[in-house]
Amino acid sequence: MVRLIASRTSRRAGFGLALAFAIVCALLALDRCWPPPVERARQVSALVLDAGDRILRAFTAPPGVWRLPARPEDVDP
Repeated sequence: MVRLIASRTSRRAGFGLALAFAIVCALLALDRCWPPPVERARQVSALVLDAGDRILRAFTAPPGVWRLPARPEDVDP
């Protein structure tokens, strides 16, 4: 009896792991086939700078959101 329950439980766990693995693989395949548009991320907000390179005024990017240019080393981890 205990062996039957353990066998059934291990089959369910194996099926659950296989299902989770299949879902992750499907999501990765969909991401490869239809990647997100990166052109939108390249449109940065316009900045007006003074002589000391300080921001005087900033304007939103075309969709109306703030996208300030930044390099990876400028971002705090």
